[in-house]
Amino acid sequence: MKLLNLASMVSDTDEFEKYLAEEEYENTTIRKYIRDAVKFQQFMKSRNLPTVSKDEIILYKKYLIAVYSPQSVNSMLASLNSYLKYLHHPELAVKYIKIQQKPFADSDKYLSRGEYILLVNTAYKTGEYSTGVIMETLCSTGIRIDELKYVTVEGILKQRIKIYNKGKAREILIPQHMQEKLLSYIAYKSIGGGYVFRTKSGKPLDRSNIWKKMKKIASAAGISEKRVYPHNLRHVFAETYYENTNDLISLANLLGHTSIDTTRIYLKRMEQDFKGELEKMNLVTDNSLQDSDLKS
Repeated sequence: MKLLNLASMVSDTDEFEKYLAEEEYENTTIRKYIRDAVKFQQFMKSRNLPTVSKDEIILYKKYLIAVYSPQSVNSMLASLNSYLKYLHHPELAVKYIKIQQKPFADSDKYLSRGEYILLVNTAYKTGEYSTGVIMETLCSTGIRIDELKYVTVEGILKQRIKIYNKGKAREILIPQHMQEKLLSYIAYKSIGGGYVFRTKSGKPLDRSNIWKKMKKIASAAGISEKRVYPHNLRHVFAETYYENTNDLISLANLLGHTSIDTTRIYLKRMEQDFKGELEKMNLVTDNSLQDSDLKS
């Protein structure tokens, strides 16, 4: 039986970070993988064992299942398997949980197009001009929040931006009206070139700051903060594009998806839509149960 020596799992994760950087992971992914690796280290150290077997790692998986959602568990297992590969023990990797996708989306998790418009309008009314432009940029192009750094002055002038993410390169077109708004923003901010959305020191804006401002705007707009975060704008883009074109393959290319199955996740109809369709089937009769029927 292959065993992992606990002494090899040093709490200093600098070398693991270098390994992930060499594997060309994004910075946000690197930070997450390190957090998850530390969580794994802490769990194993609490077991007070000199070595870790596959059985112990499976026990850790069961612990995660008891505490977190299936999606979160799989996300942490991805980090763990990468960490085990780094430690030269890929044979100890564990399998992911098989999750049957629900055919409908939870209405309390996703943002509607109307709510998006309200969110943007509220941003401008409350003086959050930069955040309003950022939200419109994300939603009109479908790019991820960590791809915002590829929105440059040079790209806006050409009306297309080149994105390099997850080992793939793709080009995104900027809608003309969005280009005009971004050019006005660039002039307003006196940006000569490079990143459009930047800090005072010239670095790309941090996603956590954008997230916090969106939550603040959501509160002012009377929209549930649970439904307001950058990735939901990508969902609004996907749903709107597909409604207008019915072209799943083009949408997958725009979103940078390798698998169309991934794209389909973005197109789930809301729960109330499914309930409405079930009601229309009219498979329940008008017969009622009388008290006497219930007693029998």
